[in-house]
Amino acid sequence: MNHTLTFFLFAMLILPPPAAFSQDECKGLTWPEDPALKSMANNKYALYTDELNAGNYERAAGPFGWFLNNHPQLGTTLYIHGAAIYNGRLDNTSDDKIKQALLDSLMIIYDLRMQYYNNTAEVTARKAFDHYKHTIRDPNLLEKNLELFDLALNLNDGNIPSFLIIPYLQVIKLNKQINNNLTMEEVMERYNRLSLVMEADEDVNPRITATAESLYLETIAGENMDCDMIKDQFGERFRADPSNQKMAKLVFKLMLKGECTQDPLWLEAGRIVAEGDPGYKIYNVLGSVALSTGEFAQAEEFYENALKYAFTNQEISEANFNLGNVKAEQGLKPIATAFYREAISADPGNKKAYNAIGMLYFNSYEECRENKNKVRDRSVYLAAYDKFIQGGNEQLAAAAKEQFPSKVDVFDWDLEVGQEINTDCWMNEMVAIRTRD
Repeated sequence: MNHTLTFFLFAMLILPPPAAFSQDECKGLTWPEDPALKSMANNKYALYTDELNAGNYERAAGPFGWFLNNHPQLGTTLYIHGAAIYNGRLDNTSDDKIKQALLDSLMIIYDLRMQYYNNTAEVTARKAFDHYKHTIRDPNLLEKNLELFDLALNLNDGNIPSFLIIPYLQVIKLNKQINNNLTMEEVMERYNRLSLVMEADEDVNPRITATAESLYLETIAGENMDCDMIKDQFGERFRADPSNQKMAKLVFKLMLKGECTQDPLWLEAGRIVAEGDPGYKIYNVLGSVALSTGEFAQAEEFYENALKYAFTNQEISEANFNLGNVKAEQGLKPIATAFYREAISADPGNKKAYNAIGMLYFNSYEECRENKNKVRDRSVYLAAYDKFIQGGNEQLAAAAKEQFPSKVDVFDWDLEVGQEINTDCWMNEMVAIRTRD
């Protein structure tokens, strides 16, 4: 239960600030018809609202309680005030027996509000949150909390307030891990319903979405995720129905969080996820992993899709750069260079592409030399040097310069410093002659 306090505080941060209660609310109240009783009610109302606004919850409880016994149908405001009073009293006591009695009273206040004024869905949601808030560290009440949140979700047709999402998921997690009273399918069913709430709410705090996903993954696979365990529990389920987007997303995210991206199952799931929700980022990530595992055909396919969904010049440049890397790994230097040049064309500031071309040139000496003309043979280093300079890599440029022809070489072959020659070979690039000395 290490994260209990963290998520509780986060949930409190996203709640609206408590409102101050004023006498103006009297306009919406239903007062007793009997003059004497009405006078008493006005007096009690003034007493408890003054104490409530001053934060004197204990002193507010007495005159508030008068209404429950004598005029419980004053209005919904009475029960809103009552919840504030008893929440305040609960926050201000540390005695377990007193806390339990106060909590029971708070739950009764919510039940009376529903009895007299209906609005069961909204009130149940608030009741669930307040019960959670005061009992989350009590393992004996985890099932009760789950029961209340489930009821709130069902009564609200799945459209619960966003501030309930994190507490609800934490209750699910603790029930699964401590009580072991939820199956994997039951956890997934609840999360899928909450996902629809988050997707439908354009104003939902992004922190809620991120924290919700983290809690869900921890609930499903535990905080210490093991790749073999993830595969054992979800591999067959995914492969039995590979078109199931929700299962594919679960496997993809679990394995990503568990650092299992080198496993073929992760790429399989990622492909399904990308087909259902295609985009530059996911195809780029899939391509990078495929390339790192030597799956060149897959890497090329993923990067081509990344290029298809690239939107900015930087994304277009990066996608071409990555395609160049695939071809470079395959030893297809001319094609790789063409992709790197496309990357530079899209984003002239992509220094990685200049340096990548430079490395292809630098490593082409053995395959390009003819052993007929030393200056021409070493022209590949001249071409590499120029690219390294454009790429801002002085260290590689210095390494290339060490391989330049010498002044003697230039003299022996009846050439001059500054004269342009063609590298020939696959590069076919014009460079100016320079020497290493």
